[in-house]
Amino acid sequence: MEDALKKQDVSAASGETVISAFAHSYANAKRLAVLRKAEVVCGALLLLMAVNLCASISRKSITNDEIVHIRPDTTI
Repeated sequence: MEDALKKQDVSAASGETVISAFAHSYANAKRLAVLRKAEVVCGALLLLMAVNLCASISRKSITNDEIVHIRPDTTI
């Protein structure tokens, strides 16, 4: 038991646990992405569409006379 604790202290001091934890998390994320390929593709497409929406907002605006042409009795 003490040997395992000493080993953890040495590896924590060298920063090895942080790297191995990152590698383990990356491996889990990669495995999850492979198993859930359709969900990852759908999520990526939704993210791409959100970026496209945010980029197009700045280019689209109401024109000066567009408000005049909207009828007052029009309901949404």
